[in-house]
Amino acid sequence: MLRGETRKIRNYLGNIDKIRPRLCYRVAVVYVGPAQRLQRDIMHNTEVDSSDGFSDFLRGLGWVVDTESHQRVGGFNGSLDHRLQDRMLYFGSSSCEVAFHVLPWMPLKDDDAQ
Repeated sequence: MLRGETRKIRNYLGNIDKIRPRLCYRVAVVYVGPAQRLQRDIMHNTEVDSSDGFSDFLRGLGWVVDTESHQRVGGFNGSLDHRLQDRMLYFGSSSCEVAFHVLPWMPLKDDDAQ
């Protein structure tokens, strides 16, 4: 085989290795507390852990994983940066993976309008 063809085959096989065998989804989960109407209030929620209903809802969606460990073993993380967020909600089955971006768990700056 020629050198160029060998390189093409290696590149092709390398690209195949990057293909995820399961469908991958990224889903945002937002908590809206009682009487919250403004975007800023909703985006900067800190009272989530006091809501049993929301915690039960999250447990029904998936399980909490360490973002860095999950990424290290090749798990789908929905583009979450493990340096900024240490945990994520995840679900995986034989046919799909879902990374839930739980907004109250995500780092936000106080002066961030979004």
